Amino acid sequence: MVAPECAPAAKAGGLGDVVSGLSRELELRGNAVEIILPKYASLRYSEIWDLRPSYHDLPVPWYGGSVRCTVWFGYANGRGPGPARSTWTSTSTSGTSNPRRSPIAAG
Repeated sequence: MVAPECAPAAKAGGLGDVVSGLSRELELRGNAVEIILPKYASLRYSEIWDLRPSYHDLPVPWYGGSVRCTVWFGYANGRGPGPARSTWTSTSTSGTSNPRRSPIAAG
C-alpha cells in the first residue's frame, strides 16, 4: 500500500486508522502487506523498530530533473517478521536537481 499516513507512526486524521486497519485485516486473511509512506520528520519513531536504510542515493525523476532518495525499511504496529507483519518503506530526499520540493521529502 502507498499512503500518506498509517497509525500509529504517522497519523494526522482518520486515513491513518483506515490504512492501519485495512493492512491488519489483509494480513489476518493471509496476505503479505507492505506500507509505503513518506519519512516525515514527525514520524513517531518509537512505533517503528529495526528502521534501517534499504537503498541509498536512489534517483527518482521529478519535473525534468531528479531527486535523490534513501529508502528505509522497518516494522510497525506491534508486529515483526512472521506470518502477520507490517513492513514500512519510507523515503527521504538527500538532494535535488530541481528547486521544487518532492512530496516524499522528510523535511
